[in-house]
Amino acid sequence: MKIRAVLCAVGALVAAAMLAACGGGGGAGGGNQPPPPPANMAPTAAFTADPVSGQSPLTVDFDASSSDDPDGNIASYSWDFGDGS
Repeated sequence: MKIRAVLCAVGALVAAAMLAACGGGGGAGGGNQPPPPPANMAPTAAFTADPVSGQSPLTVDFDASSSDDPDGNIASYSWDFGDGS
């Protein structure tokens, strides 16, 4: 997941990537009751920014393709740059 943003704020660059994931399912079980599904493991957000500094306004490319969900697929990405955009 890649996004490009034009940042106009002076100061430190702060961005957060939030992920939603689809977890894994249960397995076949014996008896009358199916086994409970495994506990859902939280996804891990990881991203890069390029460039990381420069004159304002600065166009920055963000790439979160290295994010991971150990028990499923990442269903969506949400970016919050703290500026209301």
